[in-house]
Amino acid sequence: MYFDKYKDVTYNGIFLSEVCEIQDIKIPFLSSREIEKLDIASIDGERYNGFKTNSYKIEIEILIDCDTEFEYNQKINELRSIFDVEGLKEFSLGNGKFILAMIEDQIDAPEKLGLYSCELVINLYCPVPYFFSKETKMFQSENGIINITNNGNRPVPPFISIGFSKDTYFCQLELESTGEKILIGKYPILGIPVKAATTEVLYEDCKTMTNWVQSSATINPDRSIDGTMAITDEGEGIRLSTLGNTTTKWRGALYRINLEETLQEFKVEAFFTHKSTGINGDPTVKNTDTQTITSGNKTTYYKVTVSSLNVRSGPSTKYKKLGALQKGYKIYNGIKSNGWVSFTYNGKTGYCSANYLTLVVEDSTVTTTTKNMVTKMNTPLRSGPSMTSQIIKTVGTGKVLRVITSKEYTDVDSQGITRYYYKLDKEFDGIMGYVCKANLVEAGNVTFSYDEKETEVTADDKTGTIELYLFSTNGVKIGKLELSDQSEYFEYTSPKVYVGEKCILEDDKTLPEPKKEYKVTENDGKTSISISNYLSGAWGDWNDFFGKLSIKREKINNEFVWSAEVIKINDGNIIKTKSVSSIKSNSFPNEDLGYICLYIGTMADSMEKCSDMSMKWLKVDSINPISDEDENDITYFKEGDILDVDLENHCAYLNHQSCDNLVDIGSRFFMCKNGEEKIKVISNDKDTVASAVIREKWIGGI
Repeated sequence: MYFDKYKDVTYNGIFLSEVCEIQDIKIPFLSSREIEKLDIASIDGERYNGFKTNSYKIEIEILIDCDTEFEYNQKINELRSIFDVEGLKEFSLGNGKFILAMIEDQIDAPEKLGLYSCELVINLYCPVPYFFSKETKMFQSENGIINITNNGNRPVPPFISIGFSKDTYFCQLELESTGEKILIGKYPILGIPVKAATTEVLYEDCKTMTNWVQSSATINPDRSIDGTMAITDEGEGIRLSTLGNTTTKWRGALYRINLEETLQEFKVEAFFTHKSTGINGDPTVKNTDTQTITSGNKTTYYKVTVSSLNVRSGPSTKYKKLGALQKGYKIYNGIKSNGWVSFTYNGKTGYCSANYLTLVVEDSTVTTTTKNMVTKMNTPLRSGPSMTSQIIKTVGTGKVLRVITSKEYTDVDSQGITRYYYKLDKEFDGIMGYVCKANLVEAGNVTFSYDEKETEVTADDKTGTIELYLFSTNGVKIGKLELSDQSEYFEYTSPKVYVGEKCILEDDKTLPEPKKEYKVTENDGKTSISISNYLSGAWGDWNDFFGKLSIKREKINNEFVWSAEVIKINDGNIIKTKSVSSIKSNSFPNEDLGYICLYIGTMADSMEKCSDMSMKWLKVDSINPISDEDENDITYFKEGDILDVDLENHCAYLNHQSCDNLVDIGSRFFMCKNGEEKIKVISNDKDTVASAVIREKWIGGI
């Protein structure tokens, strides 16, 4: 029997009701627990010492009942394709909650109940025994208090972000219900001098080339330096403008910026972007249709793409935080300039970084080639224009799709049934594919919203390197930060950090051989086979890089110690890091840092095949030696700084840089129980602006 209550069940974004009838879903009432006990010989019984909740399995009983053998085999293949996934995927009962799951047990070929029907049981392994809300919730502070409402039935760890408006010694977070506290920094001692942990020597916002001059400094010999640099079209970042005329392996430009003082102990941070814009592989089909609008119109707005986006009082991270916007928030009438979008926020002019916004087009136009259409039932989005193509997502009933109507794809199955397919013109939930025309209906005045994207070009064959050289005043190379893609056949971006000529940090992935193309030719009766490489896709973890590289030298016990870190950021979250610390050697350079050079170049012969690279900002700090005996109050935070406290992973970040060393050893990372909770934000900065984000969770999916 098919139960209607399971019609909205999805796995990996696909409605299971499209390929089978769900008879029953069994979810454990409560997961088993592993109890830790202490057996003490001198005490009767045992002592309870805590527990953990174990993983569990969800059992799905499925019926496939068809009228023809073709339909039966099709449903079996589609079901196999849905559950044949790599890694954990979202399983949802259609109630706004999901649990991460995948198949663990073997599924044997089902035995037929009749000619074209069978029953089978699928067991999903769920390593984390909780259902989570699909959407996060954000709460903002008022008068130093963050009021949180947790409607789940399990405690959750918040992610808290604090913006500072002045020099600050400490920040304390206190959960009012339990008194648990987290202290970052140190309480001030009245009447003693104030000392900063670091002193900013240089901050270059990379919005003009005023402070930069072309350089002839000695760098790697295979790099030409007679090209030019300019500011990006967005007005925020330095990019390569021309390649120059010298022909070496790498062609590019080298520019220099001086420091006002030489530094013995320092930290250099650079925010780089490195992207090979386009698609991977060899695209062979291009859409050459011209579009003429026959009706409708377009409007645009900016949409927040991160869980929490800071609103600042000015167009720079130097300005204080005014508040935060939740993911999905729409900014209408925003004005983009120099990488920031300004708009009216609570009666003031607020600014958000355009890096965390996407320009969305609300499109109701009808053209000679494209049209908005509405699904009249749950509709499979397939990888190709045929009934046998893989289902990659299910589009729910009543959803708007923008399709190419100038071309219909015909599919005739083995039963002689003819179906017609349209190809999507714009992505639906980030996915392109084909939909059956019979599942669509035209509707007037419907609007389709999509992210404005660049024209697709190949990405694999783009190359580029962006490098920051550290020099002493007499030209000794002290270090280098590098982010490069040197492969003409893969999109493969790789970070490296050098001290002198020694690499102390690099990606540990090995690039495989590119794909081969074999061509057989005949000439004068002789057959020859030629082998050539061709575009082979993306490789590695650092592609589409948006983040920070840093290098630090400080004196510990009278010798120089080096550390380095690379951080990749996506949608405001740190998604990949690699770091080294306590690196020292007598062979490393010990000269003072005097100036910095930026090199951007490519192996290509033209700018069209140069990776999209830029430096968005550069920061150089002098490290002020501080010992435990110092009688000073230390200012750890300043105006514009953002402190993020991740209570789930017990860590803290200052401006996306780990600052766990500032977390007091007696801190207690807390959870917000279900119901209402209050978190106090305490600091010597009385104008801090804080926000907290939670994702609710439940035991049981109902």
